[in-house]
Amino acid sequence: MEGTLIAVKSLHGHTEAVQELIFSKNVNELKIISTSSDETVRIWTVGTGKQGGESLLGHEAETRGIAISTDGTKIVSGGDDGKIIMWSAETRAIISIIKPRITAGHSLAIESLSFSPDDKTFASASWDGTCTVWNSETGALLLDFDDHQAMVDTVAYSPSGVKIASGSHDHTIRIRNTHTGERLTQPLLHADAVRSLVWSPDGRQLISACEDGQIYFWSAPTGTQLGSPLQAHLDPINCMAISPSGSLLASASSDHTARLWNTVTRQPFGRVLQHNDGVYTVAFSPNGQFVATGGEEGIIFLWDISREGAIATDASSVSPLHAAAIPHFTGDVDRVRSHWVFFGMYV
Repeated sequence: MEGTLIAVKSLHGHTEAVQELIFSKNVNELKIISTSSDETVRIWTVGTGKQGGESLLGHEAETRGIAISTDGTKIVSGGDDGKIIMWSAETRAIISIIKPRITAGHSLAIESLSFSPDDKTFASASWDGTCTVWNSETGALLLDFDDHQAMVDTVAYSPSGVKIASGSHDHTIRIRNTHTGERLTQPLLHADAVRSLVWSPDGRQLISACEDGQIYFWSAPTGTQLGSPLQAHLDPINCMAISPSGSLLASASSDHTARLWNTVTRQPFGRVLQHNDGVYTVAFSPNGQFVATGGEEGIIFLWDISREGAIATDASSVSPLHAAAIPHFTGDVDRVRSHWVFFGMYV
């Protein structure tokens, strides 16, 4: 399928680049949480396309990493000020602030964050080349990994919570035991800096993206590379996301596009998600119907990918955003096209 998809909504409010975004866990009221070079964390209500409430203020420099707990009650953010702030997702109040530069842990910017599936711990990755595991209740440092030889851009717990993977500008991924810190495989070698990684929902595959625009597929138990890398973009890939079903992969690149891929065939899926500048972040909604992207433009775009082909979504979970906006047709193709353009879907 050729061409470009038209965004369903665009969310305006950030005054500088959107660094990272995630969806909330509440499918009844879909929200997006974002970080930005404007030093704020913002929460958006997808149904209205508006920011819900005031921005979350507490960082003193660009905000970067963001994660939400599995139960949806806590948010952690990190940024160039080296602080990690935990927020209440409901009240938006600050629960705690960790200052690794003063206490222990990182000495530079916090680039990536990830909650464990049981929410008891979270992990952070830093430009100083370290990964750290924290107690999410007390803020105590539990484990500190310093075996990367360059800045670490990405960290993620496995779906089981038993493993934690980190990707670095030293061209490697390292997989460790979450509880002991023991390295479980040899370093996974890449041709360039590792910018993003995601686990398959069953935890058996690890997928990584590089500065050179390539995507790698790995066996998580053995660390064996699965086939040749996919040349997904010509410019650096800044972020990836995997759909809840594991059937689709999304990649966001400095080439001004985000793209969708079939994880089995590794072929492009649907149309290109076109931006006017670099795309830094991408995320799937909890039911897999929507993809959100953001980047240098400072705007968050929402895309409905459910009409791009057969993808695994929960039909009973269609967002109210489109429940009343999707007409039924028995007429010709041109008439159908005109309706999709009117409703802000695609051309």
